[in-house]
Amino acid sequence: MLSLFNILHIEIQKFNGKNFALWKEKMQDMQVQRRQIEPIKHAKVPKGKTLEEWRSMDELARSTIRMHLAE
Repeated sequence: MLSLFNILHIEIQKFNGKNFALWKEKMQDMQVQRRQIEPIKHAKVPKGKTLEEWRSMDELARSTIRMHLAE
């Protein structure tokens, strides 16, 4: 079964120092859809998650942000 994540493609221009507010909102929207927003919103490991799971989720969220930064 295909999920929305598998067929949805979101194009966000890399942040180049301009229009940060709009870029940030689009990044957060994308991370919500990819289920990567939890580490962005919460600093501590939530109940029900292991430290290893949390670190993996956090690294994935950070990686997504770094991939959307201009050189």
